[in-house]
Amino acid sequence: MTAASDDDALPSGARPPVGLLMAFVLAGVLAINVYVPALPEIRRELNASPTEIQLTLTVFLVAFGLAQLVLGPMSDRFGRRPILLWGTALFVVANIVCALAFSIEALLFGRVLQAFGACAGSVVTRALVRDAWGRDRSASIMGFLTLSISLGAAVSPLIGGLLAARFGWTSGFWFLAAVGAVPVIVGIFRLTETNRHIGRPMSILRIAGDLRRLCAYPPYLGYSLSVGAMNGMFFVFLGSAPFVLIEHLGMRPDTFGVFMLVMVAGSLIGAAVATRYGARPWGATLLTVGTLCSLAGGLVIAGLGFAGLTTIPGVIAPLFLVGLGNGGMMPIAAARAVGLAPKLAGTASAGFGAIQLLGGAIGTVVAGLLPHESQGPMGAGMVAFALFGLASTVLARRGGTPTF
Repeated sequence: MTAASDDDALPSGARPPVGLLMAFVLAGVLAINVYVPALPEIRRELNASPTEIQLTLTVFLVAFGLAQLVLGPMSDRFGRRPILLWGTALFVVANIVCALAFSIEALLFGRVLQAFGACAGSVVTRALVRDAWGRDRSASIMGFLTLSISLGAAVSPLIGGLLAARFGWTSGFWFLAAVGAVPVIVGIFRLTETNRHIGRPMSILRIAGDLRRLCAYPPYLGYSLSVGAMNGMFFVFLGSAPFVLIEHLGMRPDTFGVFMLVMVAGSLIGAAVATRYGARPWGATLLTVGTLCSLAGGLVIAGLGFAGLTTIPGVIAPLFLVGLGNGGMMPIAAARAVGLAPKLAGTASAGFGAIQLLGGAIGTVVAGLLPHESQGPMGAGMVAFALFGLASTVLARRGGTPTF
């Protein structure tokens, strides 16, 4: 099989509304952060230990990762539309379960269901975009989805805090149920099936074989690893910065989220650039440029720290470059990775997402091993991931004959 081109894109009239796809993606993004400001209240109301409260995030991430490997191949077998609609409907039900939870065990069960439902809006949407817009033009649409993700990450803690303060901890889950219900209702009428290869037999061995063949193809592996590295870079920062900024430099906890908007602003601009230029013949160059941008931000953080200049501006300001690079390269890498396998777009999206999540998990481990007395070690960890990401972009340019 040869690499696909935009010749297999759907006619414009058969494509789903981009705004609807953004809504599907947004629901899952909000699920990660909206409930976070209510965690102290949840702990009191459900009489839970700090470890049990931490599990509400852990089980979500683990379930989200496993769900990708299930829902992606299922969308190849049964179609994008039913998996996306039923998955998001499960997300709605899961949030109701969370809101009605009477114990920490019930909440953890609801979070697992929530992760499976939220995953549909991520893994299936990537495959759907590839179906509808073709390999190269899908980069622009992925840029819109990244904009939705960035906006969701920016506003979710604020929304969650306001809801928790005014209406209690359950209000965040009721809000998420309503947010998830909107795209489901609209999708029933506006979402058409885009998978033209429905019916591929599905089994654990076949899924494992498909993923193995995909990962053996250098461009797919390169695109996936580059995004996994950037996600690891982000989680090194996220796992280290609170200790550096709050404990060491005395930043108030309630201002930490505000300063994170610097990274979000960079990500929005980067995603806008990818949306505008990702489909151009030279759009792949933005993958390397974005990675270099993030690397530059990490180098500034590390350099200032090792020079003995650990300051709040010295940590926050370079985050704009990190966000700019991430926002610019991720949509293009996602579009090109999934675009390589039109008949396996769901499985390709699942493998891509799993590698991305694995990169983040490794980043959290690295952050836990670093000293946090200055920003230098944190920056060095970020640089290490960025360098790995840069090497992965080189791998993505290697040719070869696909075996899928």
